[in-house]
Formats: sequence, structure tokens, C-alpha cells
Amino acid sequence: MAALRSWTPEMLAWLDARYGTTDIHELTRELNATFGCVKSETALYVKANQRGLHRPKDSERRKRAERVVRWSKEPEMTAFMLANDNGSIPSIVEKFRERFGITLTGTQVSAFRTAHGTQSKRGRTTAQDWHRRPVGYERDTGKGYTLVKVREDAEVPGSKDNWVPKHVLVWERTRGLTLPDGWLVLFCDGDHSNLDPTNLKAVPRDLIGIMNGGPAWSDRATLEAAIATAMLVKATAEANLRPRKCGVCGKEFTPDIRSTKRGVQQRTCRACLDKGLRAPKDYGWITCPTCGGRVRRRSASQRYCSSACCEKAYRERRRKR
Repeated sequence: MAALRSWTPEMLAWLDARYGTTDIHELTRELNATFGCVKSETALYVKANQRGLHRPKDSERRKRAERVVRWSKEPEMTAFMLANDNGSIPSIVEKFRERFGITLTGTQVSAFRTAHGTQSKRGRTTAQDWHRRPVGYERDTGKGYTLVKVREDAEVPGSKDNWVPKHVLVWERTRGLTLPDGWLVLFCDGDHSNLDPTNLKAVPRDLIGIMNGGPAWSDRATLEAAIATAMLVKATAEANLRPRKCGVCGKEFTPDIRSTKRGVQQRTCRACLDKGLRAPKDYGWITCPTCGGRVRRRSASQRYCSSACCEKAYRERRRKR
């Protein structure tokens, strides 16, 4: 039997029905034996990912007879903890085990106390007891940033949202604005001690990853250029996922394949891809050097339009060179 190099509709149907029922090694061997193909494990995994197939997690494959209980969300257990948690951690662990037959860890008890506001700090007072500091107190994070205490207590129990980076406070107070959610304040010159308002720039968080992979910045002008570049890259990526017409059937579709290569776009809808059909490659447009006409290239080597006279003139000009 000849080795199959493309995915046939039968192979795709078989993959949809079988993917996730066994490990990738055994599944690849079964596929090659059934259809006489030479698919690799990587090819099978990529095709399954393109079709939105995913293997179930271990917790989903494992059949359990008992119901999973999240004790901290059970009303009876929560009420018991709130009523009896008045001593040391070992004592409440023992009480809880005797009552429900579940042995908690010290970390679980501490997390429960923090979430319900019953956690208390015991032992000698140290310089790290930041909750005892007055409002307006500043401290160094050890990483070049300064935090300022803006409220006596945290709004979310167990968090430190009553401490705000000083450069964020400077940005908000000098502009009379509140930093929007999902935004960060960057130092234009990279100096974390330079709190000059002109040295602070608010940037959307989703641009930071793109900016870190782009050109470096050292002042406000270069930072704004890096932001503009990142916004262009993001807009280009979003445009590459816009709806378009299939090059085979002509129907409008939304791309479901993301490519890491620049300039590579999906031109065939999923229905045609499943049938083994692909749109012809797009080689772009050229301007004929002879007649000046604008035509779409049919191959990467095309340099002139399809007219015979233009081809002849182009070849003569090349020969004279």
C-alpha cells in the first residue's frame, strides 16, 4: 500500500474519534497501521491541536467512587472552623480530624484564617511588621521600588492592597487620574529612583511582552517609539485573524490556525482543509517593467505581465545587461 502523506477525510474522522483514548505513541502506531501512512507523533499532535482536540486531564480520566470535597467551601465545615478555631494550629487540626475525619495542614489552617480575617500574628515584634506602620510610611522593596502605605488595613483580607508603588502615586496625583486596571507605569530612563512626573509613562500591560522583545528604550522618546511599535505588532496580529474569503470555495471564514511566521496567513477555510484542498499561494502584486501594468504574480519568479511583447522586451533588456 502506498504511503499516504496528506490527511484524508477518513483519517481525520478516525482521529476525531480516537484522540485522547490512549497515549500519543500508541495512537500514532495505530494510525499508521490502519491507513498505511508514515505520520510522526509531532504531525499527529499538531493536526489534533489545529482541530481543537485535546487529551483529557489525568483527573478526568481517573474514575473515582467518592465525591471530591473542598472543605473550605462546605458550610458545615466552615461554621465548625469559625466556632472552634480559638487555639493553636495543632489543636484545631486535631478537633477537625475528630469531627470530619480529615487531617488539615498548618498551611490550610493559616489560609482559612487569612481568608476569614481571623489570622493573628504572634511572637516578638520585628521591623517587618508592616501592618503596624502609620499611613504614609514608605519602605524599599529591595528591588529598586518604593511602596507607600495608603490605608490602615487591606480591603481584601490577606492581601497587601493598602501598599501602593510610589511611582504610581506620583503619576496619579500629578495627572489627577486613577491608573486604569491592566495598566502599568514605566520609568522612561529605566531609573527607578527618578520620580520626575515627566519620566513616568502609563502603558497597557498587554504591550509589555511585545515591548520586551523589541528595541530597548532609554528616554521618553524611545519609550514612546517602543510603545508605537508594540501597538503596530498587536494590530497586525489582530488583523491577521480577521474574517476573510476562502481561496477555494469563496465563503467567508475566521482563521483558526495561528502562525508564528510573519506574513503567513490562513487562506483556506476549515471545511476545505478537511477535504484536502488548499488555496493557491499568494505571491503578491508586481508592476510590469515594460508596460507599467499592475498584475498579480502567478509565481515567485514572475517579473513581467503575461503579455508576449512584454516578455520579449524584458528578456532583451536582460540580455543587454
